[in-house]
Amino acid sequence: MKIVPVTQVIVLLLIASMIGIVVKSVLTNVDLNALQAASITSHTSAEETKSAIWYVNHQDEAHKHIQECRKDISLGYTENCINAEYAIKIIGQ
Repeated sequence: MKIVPVTQVIVLLLIASMIGIVVKSVLTNVDLNALQAASITSHTSAEETKSAIWYVNHQDEAHKHIQECRKDISLGYTENCINAEYAIKIIGQ
């Protein structure tokens, strides 16, 4: 049986605890990202998703929706906000 010096044991314990801290941090960030995604999804499920073409044909609605998206940052990445922004770019206004 080989005798391991105390310093090596201490270093290995420090490395193991650092790995534990990193893993915990990563898992915490994943949970926060999942909650944020769920929050965004709850906004989109409340209203019907409209295509960019729909917004091109309903320009007043596109402008109105973009204003709402800019007021509430959590809406900014919803499909309707993205489609409304894209429609305005197509229209050129």
